[in-house]
Amino acid sequence: MILGPHTITIRRATTADDGYGNAEPDWDNATATAVPGCSVQPLAGTELLQGRDTVVTRWTVWAPPETDLVATDRVEWAGETYDVDGDVQRWDFPPLSHLVALLRRGENQ
Repeated sequence: MILGPHTITIRRATTADDGYGNAEPDWDNATATAVPGCSVQPLAGTELLQGRDTVVTRWTVWAPPETDLVATDRVEWAGETYDVDGDVQRWDFPPLSHLVALLRRGENQ
């Protein structure tokens, strides 16, 4: 299913030992999966002014229903990397099935 003209890249971290026996995300060795047929649209951003000025950029991505995207992934789009913000919402409603995810990137964090 094609929902839009955009291609996103899902980055999923592998895990590495933090030196204390705990597994932590290893983003330097993350896997990358390109997903065409998405629609990425802007959401209202915010500006946090407590202690320092931080601009938060947010997007909504609509992706085909077979897309493997989870809350701990990151998404690359238009030259930027975003965190998935919250759970991915899966809409099971053939023939309109799809998933929706919120993306978030904070500057100066």
